[in-house]
Amino acid sequence: MSNKFTVSDFQAEIAHTMHKPYLRIKGVTLPTKQWEKRMVNDGAPFAAKKLLNSVTYEVSEDVVKDTEKKIKKGTGRQMVTNFWEARIPHDEMFMGWQMPSPPDMDSEVAKQQVFEGWWITKIQREQTFTLGIDNSMIEPETYYRYSYYIGEANVGAERLIITHLPTAIANAAYSDDVQDKPWLSYESEFDDGSTEREGLSIYEIFKRIFLVPRVGFIDPVTGKHEIDYEDWLHNLSFDEQRMISQITAMPPAFPEGDGGFNPRVGAAKFLQLAVEDTSAYALSMLSSFPKLIAFIAAQNFSWVFTEPVCRGKHTKSVSSRMRPRNRHYKLEIKLPKEKQVVEGKQTQRTREFGNALHEVKGHKREYKDGRTVWIKAHQRGDKKFGIVTKDYALTKDKKDKAWSLEKNKQSQYKT
Repeated sequence: MSNKFTVSDFQAEIAHTMHKPYLRIKGVTLPTKQWEKRMVNDGAPFAAKKLLNSVTYEVSEDVVKDTEKKIKKGTGRQMVTNFWEARIPHDEMFMGWQMPSPPDMDSEVAKQQVFEGWWITKIQREQTFTLGIDNSMIEPETYYRYSYYIGEANVGAERLIITHLPTAIANAAYSDDVQDKPWLSYESEFDDGSTEREGLSIYEIFKRIFLVPRVGFIDPVTGKHEIDYEDWLHNLSFDEQRMISQITAMPPAFPEGDGGFNPRVGAAKFLQLAVEDTSAYALSMLSSFPKLIAFIAAQNFSWVFTEPVCRGKHTKSVSSRMRPRNRHYKLEIKLPKEKQVVEGKQTQRTREFGNALHEVKGHKREYKDGRTVWIKAHQRGDKKFGIVTKDYALTKDKKDKAWSLEKNKQSQYKT
């Protein structure tokens, strides 16, 4: 497999398409009404900058392959567990990976580089004015928007070709005040009252295809696996119902069509691509979301990894200049990892200096009385001592070559 491009290149190329959306964005039919075009163009540089400034997580090929195998064997119960564990550790993050090459290494497809990634951004409560009515509709207090991208390059290509999708996923599950039906008013506002298959709304279908594994049977005549759609659509457990109520469809940074600010428009096009046209990009998004949830959930467990340090062990002094060099780290998170303390302490300073400004990722904190709380992402330090930025790499622990699920009881996908 060619390795000319990296996840960082992928992220940068997505931002490049955002700068001039009407010239560069592929996969989304952007609005043509003048006022909507103006809004899209005016917001484009800001969206690109936010993406580039997001904390980046790169997932290794070994982790991708192992996770894909576990998802194929997974159940609805395992998806529910992963979903609630997958709290977002940053207010802005990008998680991407290169798709593993197919077994036939001589094929043209094997010579391509294909990336997929998700831009996740935290959105605070906003007032969205109800169409045609003077009062306003309140969205959940906080929620996260997940936008999906594909990047492709043939051998010898000078840059990646980026494909955007016409819809994004909004998730309110990790709000401080989790509600049973946080999107009820939101969906009612933009719904036209029509129903899709089996009497369910377009939003209900949208939720199920991302979060509920297909159930079915082996056809005795053809011997092929068939989906029991009636059972899949309606016979959900209480936990599955609670899980799917937390997500909905939402326009991405660049909305779909002249009704693009209506989430139903993008969701309808996406479902058409996934079901009728069997678009490879839409199907990739469907298969990618469970992987994303698994990756985030895995790195939220209390496995310990080593933080890189910027000073050597034998440093005797610290520079006293007031504008230290800004620093960027790439942290490696090995999955799974035996529970042990691995300290990344810096050597004791010989005189006072100060902490550079840096972000502390969201994480779990366990107290002696058994309570577990989620500590939100926040900043520490002072920028006058410099700025430290970090990216993360999710890799498979080479010391645990088998990556046995039986040995690692904390893993969310169990055999």
